[in-house]
Order: sequence, then C-alpha cells, then structure tokens
Amino acid sequence: MQVITTEARPIKSWCPDIEEGALQQARNLANLPFIHKHVVLCSDAHQGFGMPIGGVIATKGVIIPYAVGYDIGCLDKDTEFLSINGWKKITDWDNEYVLQYNKYADVASFVIPQRYIVKNYDSFHHFKTKYGLDQMLTIDHKMLVWQGCKGRGYNLRNYTANDFISHHETLTKGIQGGIKTTFGYNTTNSLNLSDNEIRLFVLVSADGCIRDKNNGRVELHFRKNRKIKRSIELLNKCNIKYNVTVCKDGSTLIYFKMEGITKDLSIFWGASEHQLNIVASECLLWDGHKGLHEFYSTTNKEFADIVQFAFAVSGIRTGIYKINTTKNKWKDCYIVYKTNNEIVGFSKNCVSKVPSIDGKAYCFTVPTGYFVIRRNNKVSITGNCGMVSVKTSLTEIDQQTIKRIMGGSKEFKGGVRAKIPIGFKHHSKRQDESLMPEGIGLDPEVGVYGKPDLLVCMEEYRSALKQIGTLGSNNHFIEFQKGDDGHIWVMIHSGSRNLGWKVADYYNKLAIELNEKWHTKVPKKWQLAFLPLDSKEGQMYFAEMNYCIGFAFANRKLMMDRTKECILEVLPDTKFDEMINIHHNYAAKENHYGKNVIVHRKGATLARKGTIGIIPGSQGSSSYIVEGLGNPESFMSCSHGAGRKMSRTRAKNELDLAAEIKRMDDMGIVHGMRHQNDLDEATGAYKDINLVIQQQLDLIKVLVKLKPLAVIKG
Repeated sequence: MQVITTEARPIKSWCPDIEEGALQQARNLANLPFIHKHVVLCSDAHQGFGMPIGGVIATKGVIIPYAVGYDIGCLDKDTEFLSINGWKKITDWDNEYVLQYNKYADVASFVIPQRYIVKNYDSFHHFKTKYGLDQMLTIDHKMLVWQGCKGRGYNLRNYTANDFISHHETLTKGIQGGIKTTFGYNTTNSLNLSDNEIRLFVLVSADGCIRDKNNGRVELHFRKNRKIKRSIELLNKCNIKYNVTVCKDGSTLIYFKMEGITKDLSIFWGASEHQLNIVASECLLWDGHKGLHEFYSTTNKEFADIVQFAFAVSGIRTGIYKINTTKNKWKDCYIVYKTNNEIVGFSKNCVSKVPSIDGKAYCFTVPTGYFVIRRNNKVSITGNCGMVSVKTSLTEIDQQTIKRIMGGSKEFKGGVRAKIPIGFKHHSKRQDESLMPEGIGLDPEVGVYGKPDLLVCMEEYRSALKQIGTLGSNNHFIEFQKGDDGHIWVMIHSGSRNLGWKVADYYNKLAIELNEKWHTKVPKKWQLAFLPLDSKEGQMYFAEMNYCIGFAFANRKLMMDRTKECILEVLPDTKFDEMINIHHNYAAKENHYGKNVIVHRKGATLARKGTIGIIPGSQGSSSYIVEGLGNPESFMSCSHGAGRKMSRTRAKNELDLAAEIKRMDDMGIVHGMRHQNDLDEATGAYKDINLVIQQQLDLIKVLVKLKPLAVIKG
C-alpha cells in the first residue's frame, strides 16, 4: 500500500499502476472539506465519473450522489438480536457482535455483521402462532423453514416471506413444519469456574444472601431438606468450608466464604456451551420446578434472558411470560417455561399484514446468511438480506449441457436467454407486482401511488415492472464457473437497472443546483456535488436509494431464481447453497477511527472481518470468493473486480477480435463474443485479476478460485 501525502488528506492506494485520471479524481476527493481521515484506492481502481471506480471515502454529514448505492431491510423495530452481553433491540445495534446461525452445522457463533441495514418500509407480514412463533418480516425476507414433522424428520427449505405465503395458502393445512428455536453454540468463551462452582453460583443467585461482598461471605437459609442436602453436597464437591446452624423454628442456616461469588447470572453470557448446559439444568433445582411442567422463575428480566439462552443452547425451546404484581413493594415475576419441541410450528392462518410502527425495516448481513432473533421473548432463527453467487451440488458439467441451460440458439431454444432479457431488452409484459419492493403500487383506477418522497421511483414504476429480472448491458453478466473446491458455481452481476440511474442523475443535478446556490467551494468540474444528510433533499435521496436497493436485490434474486429453474429443467437433482450477495456501489453509516461517518464505496465492496465477498474477473479470467480481514486503513473495503485498463472505445479500436475469441475458445469457455463492439468487455480490456488479488491480501483472504466455463454478457 502506497501513501500519497501531497493533498489536504492522505491518499492510501493499493493500486501501484493507477492511471493519472483516477489519481486526479482521488486528489480532488482528498481536498474536500468533509473527508474523514483519508481517501482509499483499491487495487482495481480506475477513472469513473467524479470519483474513481474502486475508490472509498468516508464523509462527515454529507452524501455524494455520484458515489453511492443502497441496501435493503427486513425486520421490524421490536425484533431483538443477541449481543455478547444479552438481547438488544435491532434499532439499538452499535457496531457490536451478533449471534449468527450455521444451518449446516446447527451451531451459532458471534460475528460482526457484514452490514447493518435500515430502510423505509410501510408494512410487514406478521408470522404469529399460539405455539410460540413471532416474526415480523418484509415480503422479500429470507426464511429458513424445517419442513416435515417430528416423527418423520425435517428437510431444510429456504423461502422468501412472499414465496412462503403463496405456497402456504395453496395447501389445505398449510406448510407442515416450522422455524427452529435452538442451536449448538460455538464459542471460545469459558468462565474460570469448575462445573460444581457454576452450580454453586446458580444456587447463590437463587437462594443466597451475600453478607460481605469484600470477603465473599454467604448465608443460605432453607427449610426444605432437598435444598439443604444439595447445598452441602455442592460445598463439599467444591472443597469449601462451611458452618451449619439449626434455628429454633427448625430452619437451617449455612454459612461459607467464596472469593468472587455473585448473585448476578449475567456473568454467564461469557460461558461456554458446556457451562450453559449446567446452568439450564441447575436453575430448575432452585428458582424453578422439575416435573410435568418445568419452569424457572425470577424477578430479574436479564436472569430470565440468560436462562432462556442456556436452554436454547441445550436444545430446549422455552418461552418467557411476565406476571404483573398488584402488591406494593413486590416485583413483577418472569417465568421461563420449557416446551417439548425445538421446532415451533405454523398454523393455517398464521400470517397477517400489519403497518410498520416507525416506517422502517432493519436487518443484518452475516456470513452464514442466518442469525438468531427474538421477538416478544420468543427465540427463532431468521435469514439476512443482500453481484450474487451460488454454489451448486454439481461437480462436473459439459459444454453441451451448459448450452442447453443457456439456450437462445438454433440447437437449444429456451433456457436462460429466453427467461432473462439481455442488454437493453425488457420484458414485453409487466412482471408480478409482488416481486417489487414495498412503498409504491399501481392501481387500475388511480394509477401509480406511493410515498411523496419517492418522486423519481414513482415516475419510473411502470417501466421498472418490465425491467425487474433483466440483466442490463456492459459489464453485467451471468456466468457458470468451476471452483477449486470442486463445485460448479453460478454468478450474476446486475443492479437497479435504469431506475437506479434515473435516481442518481436526478439528485446529482439537484445537488449541483443547490451547491451553486450555496456557493460551495467544491468545483463543479469535479463532479462531486453533495447533499447534506439532514436536509430535505438529502432525506429524499436516501428514501429513493433505499427503494432502488430493494429493486436491485429483487432483480438479482429473480434472475438467479430463473437461472436455477433452467438448471433444474436439465439437471433436476441439482441442489443449491445460499446466495452470496454483495454490493459494490453504496454508502453506509459506519464508525471508523471513533467517528460516525458515511462510507461511500464506489466499485468497492465491504471487507469487514468475516465478510464473505465476491471479486469477479473479466469474462475470460478467474473470479474469487473471498473473506474480509477488516483492515481499518481501507475502511474495511476491497476491490469489486479486476478493474479496466482500457476505456471501452480504446478496447474496440485496439484489441484484436480474433485473438480475444481464440483466447476464450482455447480455455473451453462458452461465450457470445462475435463482433468488434463486443471487445469493450474482452479479457484484454481489464487488469490481471490474479495480480489485483495479490495486491490486496492484507484486505482479504481467498476462499475459492473460480474458473469460467460459460458467460452471458449484457
């Protein structure tokens, strides 16, 4: 990494051969008054409009329309996530760890999310049953369903909320199965306590009185012989000296000293899976009941939370209900009650549409694609949001099979080319409105309606209904690949189509007009006009961007779904892993170097520690699945591809068509390069992706290298 210090702010570059035009744009950025710390150039950086593609900046209080993208949200404000210190409202997330779930290993572990998402949203679908299900989801949210029954076993099935509802309503009894509420726990945490010391801590929390915190003097007072016997048993096993006194009323006092003893069960947020299993079993012996209907009771809500977590880790689904006291000086009581099933089932009429209370939706993106949530004290597992890439169960595929799947030829009609319009083509008919993000609708009588701050999106809505599920042109692609992990992969690169461009263009022009009115010091020729985030215009821009990101996600997902359909028509036994979804043109509110800032990633992707990302090459070179290392110097970012080394015009004029075709033919790649105009996306127009990867190994770790087998270019 090279540091350039000639401007007001440093430029940190991972691109040793940066072109002069991109470097000048970086210099412009480095002299903006609202830039935080420095400007980043990733290893694929090259000149763009205003800001280099492959550039990253953090700004204070403003957003630049020509340098941003957007994201999508999925859950309501009353959904909780599990932090390392307990349950918190998703609205209160503060750059901390969340508990993700690995569906393959059935274990949960704490990670920093790849991104935190907040989006304007009007309504949710409420999944609620008397059995203990309570999830508030947007229509495009990902659900992980255990389909089947306890006696015959379950199969894992992924749905969007919309797909689930559509399928559920067609079945007489609805979808059989449910949502999982328990999980194993993979953690390096462990308290420096023996098993019996943990049991003693649980005892003291329930029935102990710490008379002297400085020397750990504890008093136990019992009438029940069972508790007296258990206490003495544990003290003996812990080799702790104690005194026993029988009172006049027949009760028993037990005194002992133990360094570090506490009644606070919250210490067990730092416990191991084994230690939590001990907490779950021991708590029923003290503040609980063992028998037909087992439960734990406490007047401390956090204690109820940690016990519920301990049960979930132990494979036992529990709920919490509150008993409100009517007596003065008495505290409310929380009952953690056990159930018989890990899977909480659906009922036929378990879904209702409800308005959003705060007009927002929230979500995380985590590496495994799923995380643990709670709503109204009911624990469950849910999916996250998101170039997309999917690993298939296939390990081999020949050219003829690929050509059948791709279609669009005299020999093989139909296929991907028939289902997904390419280039500037759109669908001839409007697609199903249920595929679109919420916030705008089309009524036969009144026409397009929606929120007033979605000005541009409403104007473009009719057109967008024909664009969803279309690839677009230029560097957008659908590619079949063979990974060095032995599997066949599918990768798609596309975005918000003409809708996103219309929004960016409108607000960039508005920003230029306002910057001139305000007499800002940012030269117009720099193409870096900005909008203050707290202005009406800035807020409208965010609302429009949020809608566009919903559309971009829906667009990619629909194309991937239709590509899967084409694969299954030819290879019906194929299975698919979860989509990896990564954005490379967006802005996000993040905290870097102790400051809350707006990070703009233009042609760059998030590389926070643990983030799973995609770095594609050109159509004749390798692509990579990577994991972020969380390097703070790049604002936890990395490149989004190989990066151009030739402009489109120069590539068409200088590259040799026959040589580029031969290059791909020799590699056995199925491609559509036929004409001189196709050379703007030829391999020779791009940098060496392998070198680009090598230049950023302090930002990312390579997980899978993907060799191209076939490509459909926009």
